[in-house]
Amino acid sequence: ILDMLSEDPNFQRRQFGIVDLQGRMAGFSGSGNGHAALAVQSEIRGEGIYFAVQGNILENNDVVLDAVTAIMETEGTVTDRVMAGMEAARRAGGDARCNCRGDAVPETETRCTQRTAHVAYIAAARPEDPVGEGHSDGEYSLFIDVENETTEPHEDASPVATLRMRYDAWKAAGGLARLGLDGAP
Repeated sequence: ILDMLSEDPNFQRRQFGIVDLQGRMAGFSGSGNGHAALAVQSEIRGEGIYFAVQGNILENNDVVLDAVTAIMETEGTVTDRVMAGMEAARRAGGDARCNCRGDAVPETETRCTQRTAHVAYIAAARPEDPVGEGHSDGEYSLFIDVENETTEPHEDASPVATLRMRYDAWKAAGGLARLGLDGAP
């Protein structure tokens, strides 16, 4: 797959993270993705969980490395692990282009203290969920997204912090049971 993708004339400005259910993994982070850009693939041994984390135009490479560590060390469901990975990436600095200054920050009741992304989302699907054309238009058992336009005044100006709030509310409302993950990692 990477050989085919390498034919793209803008290949050095691309990133790919590819993982399948057999544990085959490949990744690429081109040299045109900023001073801190990284792609890491890994697995949680003994659990059959394979994953890829990539980022570009980052504050530093610890953004990806800390996310990988959090995913591997967090107990709970796959979605719990992904959420922990996003929070670790936020703590490490996140996207170098994002901050609390500028017109792009939504007005909220809480003070913007650490904005490290413009958007954040988490998705999980069961095999029977209708698939869409893209990541955001299927009928997935879990799809929570945070953008400036969808941030409410009582939420945080940081998309990752607001995603955590919405994810916790989804879990409290029985979301894991609907996903078939109640009690299972």
